[in-house]
Amino acid sequence: MRLSRLSAVLVLVTPIVACTPSAGPAPNAEPRAVVLEYCRLDYDGARLSASKGERLFSLVTWEAEPGWDTAVIVSSFNAHEAQVIGPSAKVIVDYQVVGRFEGRPPTALEASSEHVEFRLVKRRNTWLIDHGKIPPHVSLPAFIAHVQTLVQLARNDKRQSALLRDLERLRALK
Repeated sequence: MRLSRLSAVLVLVTPIVACTPSAGPAPNAEPRAVVLEYCRLDYDGARLSASKGERLFSLVTWEAEPGWDTAVIVSSFNAHEAQVIGPSAKVIVDYQVVGRFEGRPPTALEASSEHVEFRLVKRRNTWLIDHGKIPPHVSLPAFIAHVQTLVQLARNDKRQSALLRDLERLRALK
């Protein structure tokens, strides 16, 4: 479902593995490590902007990310051990969702759990996520920073005012 650009489902995820932005799984990394890196980058907001998402494409089989207008805010995520069968694998990730931010006006925030199955394929000795396109699952600080950028880029007062209202709702969650 495509919604307006501002609409976002917010997920605040506490990363399980701390990595630097340039860090990532090695070519021979196990499927779980690939999924953890993808989730960490997503948590940090890499999928909120095309300019931030380049690193993600080394972890997935698809070449372009949809223009998501939805985001999920999570408080934590946990990747289970991979189930590997030949050149295929699956990793289940459990997200603790703080809320979803969709449409105008934003959806009310509500805590829940979400379970996502990431399927991977092995290509040239490298595991890549092949299935699991989901809306961005980002931290609250990453999403607040994203909305602050949108406020600065707003081309008219009406849009800027709406974004500022959303920003205040988000800051109230801290």
